[in-house]
Amino acid sequence: METNEVESWPLCILLFIQIGTITFISIVATVLSTSANPGISQSWIYGGWSMLVLVSLLLIPHASEHHGVW
Repeated sequence: METNEVESWPLCILLFIQIGTITFISIVATVLSTSANPGISQSWIYGGWSMLVLVSLLLIPHASEHHGVW
């Protein structure tokens, strides 16, 4: 019986991921509600976020991979 990899994560990690997502959406909603041009602001916010994700993906091959006993 195979288990889903996400289901095997500790509950606190999943909680932190949800808290981070809620915080990000709340900050974006606040910025957009106070912006004079919400469309342009939203495009800059999500464009910046996508660049951060892209840089993070490019760093994955440089992470060390441990094999065996820790």
